[in-house]
Amino acid sequence: MLFLAVFCGFLAENFREHQVEHQREKRFAIQLLADLKNDSVSLSFLIDKVVPRSEKRTRSLNELLTRQPAAPDKEIIPALMFVGRIGMQLTNTTFTQMKTSGTLRYIRNDSLTGLLSKYYDVLCTRVIHSWEESRDFYNDYLLPFHLKHVKSQEFSFQSDSLITLNPLMIDRTAKTDQELLNYINTYNSQITSSLINNKCKPALEEIKLLIPMLKKEYHLK
Repeated sequence: MLFLAVFCGFLAENFREHQVEHQREKRFAIQLLADLKNDSVSLSFLIDKVVPRSEKRTRSLNELLTRQPAAPDKEIIPALMFVGRIGMQLTNTTFTQMKTSGTLRYIRNDSLTGLLSKYYDVLCTRVIHSWEESRDFYNDYLLPFHLKHVKSQEFSFQSDSLITLNPLMIDRTAKTDQELLNYINTYNSQITSSLINNKCKPALEEIKLLIPMLKKEYHLK
């Protein structure tokens, strides 16, 4: 009888532990789903909104800087000032927490675990690295160009408009125009080709696989 009581107690404790782990697994799945949805929104915005704007501004500056006769400063300055850093917000908090705490084992579907690892450890990492490269290029080349050649008192960042009717670029020459063309075209290439086409789009496609799998595996909406 004592053995039976101990055995039953062991079974009950094992059952409770299993239930607790299952509940934790479900909670982590809900959090992962929320993270992936947020990443999907961020990546879709970059692909659908940022790229068209970047390409439009690049075409505009190319046309202005290669026009004969040369476009006036009052046309170059607004086009230049509209070129800025792009934001990036991807969320890997839940996956990182699960990985470092050993709770990634709660996900018993090996295929799902593999896809999550591929997205967060490979694709997401590549997106962030590529974004950091474009940010660093902007900070190293375009921002210094702005500060060197554009008078801050002649352009309003709040209203994205000129303050004076005839602003003048500082020390503008054919050489600085070519430098600006090089910077703008390189920056646009980093965004559209390296970041968006080679990194963001594959990451978004992986999310499109992961979200239905998570929903099906844990009966989520």
